[in-house]
Amino acid sequence: MVTGDVCPVTLTMRSSFFNRFPLTREERLTLVFLVFVLCTGAALEYVFARHPQWRESLTGLREERYVRRVDLNSATARQLEDLPGIGPAGARRIIALREARGGFKNMEEIRALLGRGRHGWEKLSSYLEIGVSGSSP
Repeated sequence: MVTGDVCPVTLTMRSSFFNRFPLTREERLTLVFLVFVLCTGAALEYVFARHPQWRESLTGLREERYVRRVDLNSATARQLEDLPGIGPAGARRIIALREARGGFKNMEEIRALLGRGRHGWEKLSSYLEIGVSGSSP
């Protein structure tokens, strides 16, 4: 094959595709760009779904999935872990203290256990409530 010659199979495939979808050069570039953006977004969502802490560190945005308030006297470990700033160890401490005391009676008990600063406590306390079992003697 001489330099500059085009393979007849490639030429046929190219001609066939562009005959079906005649696009200008600008339209092709736009299409390639849109496909690139779509694939990049899908890849980022895939990575962020497996590593949510990366989303927060890279974008500065925290996914707020805490829609309901959590009753400290009946919450499961999983519900407590979903709260901002409470991990598995914190959830275990809360449940152990709850069982030892027979439930929480006021928010100050949990604040003392967690040892949060003013700002952190204000954010976390908006998701917490003390249920009925903490008010009985």
